[in-house]
Amino acid sequence: GVIDAAVNYTPLIITYKTYKGKEIISTLHPYHVKQYNNRWFLFGYEEEFGKIANKALDRIRHISLAKVPFKPNTSIDFDDIVGVSISYDDVEKEMVILRFTQTRFPYVTSKPIHKSQIVVNEDECTISLEVKPTRELEQQILSFGPDVEVLFPAWFRDEIAEKIADCVKKYSTMKNDCIADV
Repeated sequence: GVIDAAVNYTPLIITYKTYKGKEIISTLHPYHVKQYNNRWFLFGYEEEFGKIANKALDRIRHISLAKVPFKPNTSIDFDDIVGVSISYDDVEKEMVILRFTQTRFPYVTSKPIHKSQIVVNEDECTISLEVKPTRELEQQILSFGPDVEVLFPAWFRDEIAEKIADCVKKYSTMKNDCIADV
């Protein structure tokens, strides 16, 4: 099915049901299949929207062959991303440097965040990744809580710091009348 289409460069017409329940029919030129967070995704160029999209396989309701020439992938290396988000802001692959606490560092080195991960300095508990920063990379970093610090690049550090500040603000301004009686 889907894997054969990606391997054989066969465009598909898919009926896809969004998480909101809307069905969309589109022509997809399949490029890559990837598993992330216990779900399989199909990546491909979606003609109707003029961009590469990801489709959760369990939301695809119907597949048929499209009678159009295949449009090859010329814009994205799927090995450059953590997760399945595709940035449309022409985000370039870059080095991300993270520092972990001594207690978390062994976990991260034994279960890498991305295949490009290397230890920069074991004594300082720092690693580097060569990736395009994505929403899933942000989520993984935030999941480590106080056990991680983004050192580089500065713009990504600032973005993570802003999200943490937003979280702190939500928890520090909560009023008692917002809590339902138990």
